[in-house]
Parts: sequence; structure tokens; C-alpha cells
Amino acid sequence: MKNFYILFIIGICCGCASSYTDSKFFDCPSTENYKMDSDKKELIYKILKRAVVEEKDIPDYSLINDKKKIYIQDLWIESFWSEKPPKTFLVRSTEIPPQINGVSFCLKSKSEMQIIADNTSGFTYLTLGVIKIDNNSATIGIDHGFQTKTNSNKVILAGGGYVWQFKKVNGEWMFDKILSHFQS
Repeated sequence: MKNFYILFIIGICCGCASSYTDSKFFDCPSTENYKMDSDKKELIYKILKRAVVEEKDIPDYSLINDKKKIYIQDLWIESFWSEKPPKTFLVRSTEIPPQINGVSFCLKSKSEMQIIADNTSGFTYLTLGVIKIDNNSATIGIDHGFQTKTNSNKVILAGGGYVWQFKKVNGEWMFDKILSHFQS
């Protein structure tokens, strides 16, 4: 009977812990304000849809614990392979689709994600990059990273991503080819 009480107490304590995707943390704007009204938004939508909704082919997709609620870093990176610190640019919440086929996305800064990890556990997130639009040709990349707790001594060697090229055909961006594919 004593073992039952110990297991019961452990179960209650574990059940009270917050998840990194609880509404307390995953508190992003609703779908009401999102409109796919620019080339950049269409490209972001298409790469997210393939990477984590339909094909689910981003490296280490299996490490995403909650596949229905995914964080995206609020900065996009000019280059994933720069020897010097890459230039970063702000991603606006209006550029990210809040949801695609039941998968919700939440834009957060690196510091906001750090607070979430410190209050819950480590988790994966996505970073956009290499966004270039030139007339009827465009590139966009996506990377999959891991946010750990501040005082964690864990080293996570996982994740990765790819960079795509698109061509505009009859007013719509169509996937052309993968320019690079990488794994951490």
C-alpha cells in the first residue's frame, strides 16, 4: 500500500508540471488577422507546410514532441553557413500562418523561448532563413533547432534543415529544387 501512495504522489506531481506548449506559453495571435497577401508569406507558408505538416521531412522531425504546436524564432537568418555572425531580420507575426491543417505555429524571440524552456523543459523550434525574392525566382530555408534550459549541461546534436528554390509560374510560387540539405 505504501508503494501505491508513493506512485500516486509522483503521478500528481508530474501531472502538475507545465508543458512547453501549454496555453500559458503558446499564446500567439489567432488566425483572424492572417492573410497570405505577399510573396514572402506564400513562401513561408509553403516551406512550413512541407517541413512539418505534409511531408514532415525536416531533419529530426521525430524530435518534435508536440507536433501540433510548433514554435518559430522571430528572426530569420541571412545565411545558415556564414563564418561570421550572420545578419538577422525580424519576422513579423503577420507573416506566419497561425495554423496549417491543424498544426499551430507560435512566433517567439530567443529570450521568450529561453524563459519557456527554463520553466518547463527543452524543446525544438524552427528558424527561417535565406529568404531572397528576385522577380520570378526565390529561395527560402528552414532550420530545426533545440532550446535547452539555461543551466543545462546537455549538448543536443540534432536538427538541421534545407534551402529551396522556387519559380513563379502563372502567378504562383512552385517548388523548383532543393539547393542544400543539412543536418546538425
